[in-house]
Amino acid sequence: MDTLSFGTLIHSIESPKFWTKIYCAVWALRFSAPCMLRLMVHDRTHKLEWELRQREEEIAELQKALSDMQVYLFQERDHVLRLFAENDRLKIQELEDRKRIQHLLSLSSPSGPEVTYFHKEPSTRAIVTQKHPQKRHPHAEGEILGLKARLLPEK
Repeated sequence: MDTLSFGTLIHSIESPKFWTKIYCAVWALRFSAPCMLRLMVHDRTHKLEWELRQREEEIAELQKALSDMQVYLFQERDHVLRLFAENDRLKIQELEDRKRIQHLLSLSSPSGPEVTYFHKEPSTRAIVTQKHPQKRHPHAEGEILGLKARLLPEK
């Protein structure tokens, strides 16, 4: 590197070219620094405004989606309430139908067994229990009656 002596430095300070360069550099810094600062602030402001607009659009979309979901929720609640009302109406109708069936059965056969109707399909395997009627005659079970008694020898 070249070293400047004090004499060369003094000589260059006295030169008008030196002062012109210094003057231009000072003015360039004086005017370019605020301009650069303004540009940086403008760029940052522009970027923040753009991000703000993006967030506002997202908020608007989410608010619309929330509103749509609330409408859907109210429609579903209304539908559920209608289903509950219909279910209650059908239960009342079922009880009335059972009473009617019991009344009709009691008119047609007072001593008959109870009959139950199911709305659902029965299981794949049905179990039927049979009840045999009791014998109503006064004779003993092993007693031989009628012509067989006359033909068979007594023991």
